[in-house]
Amino acid sequence: MASTGWQNHSSLIPPDLYVSEEGLYYNTEFNGSLVLSLGGGMEVEIPSYELAGPLRGIDKNGQKAVNDDITVVNIFNGDTRGNTAVLGRRFLSQASP
Repeated sequence: MASTGWQNHSSLIPPDLYVSEEGLYYNTEFNGSLVLSLGGGMEVEIPSYELAGPLRGIDKNGQKAVNDDITVVNIFNGDTRGNTAVLGRRFLSQASP
């Protein structure tokens, strides 16, 4: 993400909030999109409203919690085979055949 100037702030996650699906965390709005280039020249753009949303997790009492002050972009930010991006469940649950 160095080319965008965005910085991932995983330290923004409160210590008492369990987040089951990792992503990129920001204390500002996310204004980007993800473009996938497929063979044959086809390109698919996933807009920011499909990729980003408020931080969701489970609090220390086992209740669902939403933190609107933190934006999470549902792209896994960790070591993967071939250093590729991994789309999160939120996006894939929106996709249909």
